[in-house]
Amino acid sequence: MLSIRKTIILVLAILTALFLASCTAETESYINDYDVHENGIEVNDSTPLDIVHTAFTGDPDQAYNFLWQEGRYREWEEDIIFYAETILENYPFFVDFDSFRVTGEAGRVHHLFPTNVDYTGFIFDTLLQRAAARNGIFEYERESMTKALRELFIDKINTLISDIPNLDDFEIRYRLSEVAAILCDIHTEIDLREGSVFPVHVLSLYNGIYLVSVPKEIEFALYSKLLSINDICIDEIIERFRAIVPHENEYRRHGSIQQLLMTKELLYFMNIVDDSGNAYFTIMDTSGEIFDVQLQAISQYEFQNMSDAELARHDFYTSFKHSRTGDRLCLITSRQLEGSIDGYYFWHEFFQDYNILYVRSVHFRGDNDTFEAKQYLNQKLRDWPYDNKIDKLIIDIRQNGGGVLDWPSIFYFPFLSQRVSSFYVLIDGRSLSRSVLVAANLRNHMESDVTIIGEPAGQPENFFTGAMRAMPNSGLLFSFSTTLRAHSNSEDTVFRPDIFIPLTIDDIINNHDPLLEFIKK
Repeated sequence: MLSIRKTIILVLAILTALFLASCTAETESYINDYDVHENGIEVNDSTPLDIVHTAFTGDPDQAYNFLWQEGRYREWEEDIIFYAETILENYPFFVDFDSFRVTGEAGRVHHLFPTNVDYTGFIFDTLLQRAAARNGIFEYERESMTKALRELFIDKINTLISDIPNLDDFEIRYRLSEVAAILCDIHTEIDLREGSVFPVHVLSLYNGIYLVSVPKEIEFALYSKLLSINDICIDEIIERFRAIVPHENEYRRHGSIQQLLMTKELLYFMNIVDDSGNAYFTIMDTSGEIFDVQLQAISQYEFQNMSDAELARHDFYTSFKHSRTGDRLCLITSRQLEGSIDGYYFWHEFFQDYNILYVRSVHFRGDNDTFEAKQYLNQKLRDWPYDNKIDKLIIDIRQNGGGVLDWPSIFYFPFLSQRVSSFYVLIDGRSLSRSVLVAANLRNHMESDVTIIGEPAGQPENFFTGAMRAMPNSGLLFSFSTTLRAHSNSEDTVFRPDIFIPLTIDDIINNHDPLLEFIKK
């Protein structure tokens, strides 16, 4: 009997020892999978582990035992958790929907529907389903989708925290952008403007990406179509943008290429170029000849300060984005309104021979110049004789990234109808945010004839928008959505023109604007 009892005790002891050994092995395996470092020293089998880490869960009551204890690693961990908490506490998908619908607290839902019609739930679910499907989440209930997206978000945050020692600062920025991209929302993004650049400007057009500004030594490459970088085709490069740059549709993703494609650090992060700053660009010139050019990345400051003697560029590209160019854009003789105080980013021209008023806005930011120009134009229209109607009012908001000003506002529409016979709104893939609302509101609420012309906008007419903050240690800026802008019952991911007219490289070369030519007829 005694021997049996001893045997049982011995067996239990062996099983307990095996169990503890198994737990230790699993813990070491988990740690090794993430290549854990402690205070900058790589942890290996002979290194004592005194890190007790509770993974980030998003629970506001959680007491964090940080993985990284000091220095750069700890500062980035604090920043990443600050970012994650901000998103989880404010983003519409991650807050209680019933409280989100109540607009009394902070105006979380903005819409222009009659008070007895509320599409909030329908639009909310449409945006949620889009984000879920993009991430391979095919649930049908709102609660299931939000839970799955939240888990995916938190998992990516924890993986990034574990990877901090293996990443440069710019790689952490891009990894954070990958986290933001799962929400499919351009108003929730990371500031990616830092970095060195290859000294060319590119323009993303409907049928390709073209070089519209190049160093003088390769001036022959001006207007060439970009085919590949380091033998990786441009279609593959654009596809890699998908996981990094937040976007609601493909037109916005193409628009972001103009800002980011030439950033060396981003191309390095996507495994397109190496760290040397040298790259081979395969291009096709206007005659159809294909050849390679080699470029060396330089600082953004150096590129921005290159002179006309160092850089070959086309004036149309610069003027299309920034300057008052009635003659070049419209291709008709114009007479600027006498005494105009138009701002640099907001101006108008009256083409008397055609009885056309052309209004151009590159953004709707609330700076003084833009506000004064808008007020001046409003007064001009108020003073317009009733018996001398304008045949056509053109509102050109191509490449307009939005802002806070609303021109024309919905309260201005009846007044405009008295003075204008027909309206034309020009949009493209860089038309975003407030500019899409301007176009959508004109189409949906004007009594007069309104025609949208151009290319699909980079954002639908229903979307989230919000605020911006800076991370406490790095100062890295990020935006995050808090509010739903619901302006119609459309579930389309794209705001589409009534008449599709793309801009081509031949139009750029010949200073020809096919949209304005169409309206003039």
